[in-house]
Amino acid sequence: MEVFSFHHFDRKADTINIDFSLNNIDFIHSLEKNNKINLCQERYKLGVFELENSKYIFPVIIDKDCNDAVLIHNIIDVICNENNQVLVESELVGLNENLKNEIFRHTKERLDSKKYNGLFYNFNWDVRLGEVANKKKLVEVLKGIDLVLEYKSMELLEKPLRSLSEKELEKLNDNFYAIILIVDYSPITNVPPPPLMIN
Repeated sequence: MEVFSFHHFDRKADTINIDFSLNNIDFIHSLEKNNKINLCQERYKLGVFELENSKYIFPVIIDKDCNDAVLIHNIIDVICNENNQVLVESELVGLNENLKNEIFRHTKERLDSKKYNGLFYNFNWDVRLGEVANKKKLVEVLKGIDLVLEYKSMELLEKPLRSLSEKELEKLNDNFYAIILIVDYSPITNVPPPPLMIN
């Protein structure tokens, strides 16, 4: 699966394997150390991981705190915890709800309330949940983004996403793009309260 959310020339960005055995912060430090790159200068990459014989490729920005006053706006926070719970924009995704659909809903609400030409999906995983479970969560986020891109493709070009030519894809990206964001700091969020215990 490839998420069609970036221009053709962006595909020349370096690819990085996302290591879900490390938390976000350790992953970023490991990435810099092992690849000898300065993430304060080279933030944009193509993230890659494999799950169940499928390869996922997606645009990613590594947002290392470089004290350079670079602020990223238009962020949708997605936070996973060790109990297999997910928060999207500080809202707990219910057990009977689909993360993919929640990503679509939150994105569409943003798009309907204000004209955005791009959103960043700040994905925070918990290593205690396990690599496979975290990969599955990110796949659901990517599928949600894919739903948004399909919606925008039909709205703007009246054609299904997978049928777009390269020029049409660039036109779509001029109107809306989506990028996964991995940060080296913890987002400020409202943690869901513990379940009520009734005696």
